[in-house]
Amino acid sequence: MDLSNNLYDKFKLLVLVVLPGLATLYVGLAQLWDLPNPEAVAGSIALFATFLGIFVNRAAALYGGAGDLVLTKDPQDGEVYLSADLNQHPSAFGNKKNVTLNVRHLDAP
Repeated sequence: MDLSNNLYDKFKLLVLVVLPGLATLYVGLAQLWDLPNPEAVAGSIALFATFLGIFVNRAAALYGGAGDLVLTKDPQDGEVYLSADLNQHPSAFGNKKNVTLNVRHLDAP
């Protein structure tokens, strides 16, 4: 499953915010307005959100970030050096709003 950053962000928002919010809203409105089956409706929405969460989690695992932010500590003077080990050419990030980097710690030889 290959999702664009924009589609992934929207899908994640749906699963983590919109669907749980909708379930909560229905339960509250059902109490106020005597709407039918609040537990069944909210439970169904929660189950659907949980199921979709599998795909969000899988997409996040496949994406794996844009690369690594590498921290290296020099044993001589204790100075910490920072570098980026990117998965793509830097020009590929020009149109992105956000990127995710994993932090990797290395000990200098």
